[in-house]
Amino acid sequence: MERSDPIVYFNGHLVPASKATINALSPALTRGPLPYETLRGYWSEIESELFLFRVDDHLRRLGASMRILRFRELFDPAVLTRAFREVAAANGFREDIHYRLFAFPQEQERKRYATTRAGIVIDAAPRPAKTPRPAVCAVSPWRRGGDDVQPARVKAMGIRMFARAAMDQAIEGGYDQLILLNERGKLSESVSSNLFLVRRGVLVTPEATASLLEGITRATVLELAAARGLATVEREVDLTELYDADEAFLCSTGLEILPIRSVDGIVLGDGEPGETTRVLGDLYGAVIRGRDPARRHWLTPVYGGAA
Repeated sequence: MERSDPIVYFNGHLVPASKATINALSPALTRGPLPYETLRGYWSEIESELFLFRVDDHLRRLGASMRILRFRELFDPAVLTRAFREVAAANGFREDIHYRLFAFPQEQERKRYATTRAGIVIDAAPRPAKTPRPAVCAVSPWRRGGDDVQPARVKAMGIRMFARAAMDQAIEGGYDQLILLNERGKLSESVSSNLFLVRRGVLVTPEATASLLEGITRATVLELAAARGLATVEREVDLTELYDADEAFLCSTGLEILPIRSVDGIVLGDGEPGETTRVLGDLYGAVIRGRDPARRHWLTPVYGGAA
């Protein structure tokens, strides 16, 4: 159950969210980058345990984003993993939840922008499981910048702001999700998720150098597809290939695996989740719920169970 004033982890302490404050002139607000991560916790009724999904991979990516953005102080992954557990326990969560983690600069070098001392906040809220409705998508007029302009593999708020504004515009136009092209006019990703399509029996996704975030759910899908023996390729993908796809889906920590119904008014297949999408969705569901013994190492227990 969600609290009116949830307990968050703020700079090493558990405090009510209303008490987790910073100075209005802090570098975090005036000129600082904000690397962040989101991750999920899944409740197992059978084991009476809350499992964090691929927490090590999320924290590894956070560290990479912070280094690239010139944070001199990084966080110990073991300390943050313990903080995730403490936040869940302090709020008494025994249900599916969604975490957000933000790192922010507290002190910067004089006459430079490198962060010498960093702060951190972690919060969590319930995220009930639900059956996704196939998404109605549009292709954005905005393009994802290249790695030398706006590096998409760095997960930080400022870098992703333009896409959020474009997403608001798409929602006003009646669309659920927005698909972005990169600076070369090739498919990149959605605003906050990666893209897969099935064409001529092959599972295709834009390659890691297509100006996209190297998603952890994307990596999970690729591994599950390989284990299932599905023909899979990472490469440059044209927009018209998506229009001509038999099926397609988006994937991310928040969306999990979301089927696509149509793109720019063009219905893919019969408009319903395709066979490959359903198979991968079932496999993914088994992994996050602890029903895949081969991938239990991706699960980190909150309350002390064995993973």
